Amino acid sequence: RLLKILPGSAPSIVECELVVVRLDNAPPYEALSYVCGNPELLDYVVCNGQRKSVTTNLGIALKHLRLRDETRLIWVDALCINQEDVDERSSQIKLMRDIYTQTWRVVVWLGEDPD
Repeated sequence: RLLKILPGSAPSIVECELVVVRLDNAPPYEALSYVCGNPELLDYVVCNGQRKSVTTNLGIALKHLRLRDETRLIWVDALCINQEDVDERSSQIKLMRDIYTQTWRVVVWLGEDPD
């Protein structure tokens, strides 16, 4: 699965859709590598019409990555892997090397600038 971030701007909630693709036939996408941050501090996005909890740091990253006038296709573990399915998580971990090598760009998010 890849995450299609729908166009928008602050302060609106990030809306996105999960798109099922085959890794060997995926459209160009970016992969997001990020610092999770405190797992007890939560934000949320609307994904496929449903509210999904994400860490605050991921929520901020998605707000910064969202484009105003066009969609953006990314892979991010917290949303593209079904975190509640242990078997899926295990199988996806085995694919992480391929996921990151087949992306056209890796975006690294360390957090907001404290200044």
